[in-house]
Order: sequence, then structure tokens, then C-alpha cells
Amino acid sequence: MPRNSQRAIAIVGVGAVLPDAPDAPTFWNNLTEGRYSITDVDDERWRSDLYFDEDRSALEKTYSKIGGWVRDVA
Repeated sequence: MPRNSQRAIAIVGVGAVLPDAPDAPTFWNNLTEGRYSITDVDDERWRSDLYFDEDRSALEKTYSKIGGWVRDVA
């Protein structure tokens, strides 16, 4: 087949695990409803009092304590 030929493709499925969405349909629903899925870090994930520092140049620290967290994953 020539390299410049056009071929049809079909997307037969989409899978995803995203913040506040265990699947792609829930993710799209969250987007269309304007859901904001960015939250403060939970102590279960990591303790911000140990790792957070507003100083962006602080070694072995993070200057953010928010994120889009994937929850309930084995």
C-alpha cells in the first residue's frame, strides 16, 4: 500500500481512570458539568507537613499540595 494513501480507522473503545472518574464516560460527564477535580493532598497519600515548602528551590520538597488524585485503585 502506498505511504500516502488514506485509510479509515475506527476507535472501538476507550478506557481510563482519572481524578473523580473511574471510567471515560464519567470523565466526560465531569467535564461537561464543569466539575473541578483538583483537591488538597490527603494525608493517606503523603503528609504535606513533611514534604511541602513554599520555597520552590527547597531540596527534596514540593511547592504544591494540590493535585488531581486517582482514588480507590487497587
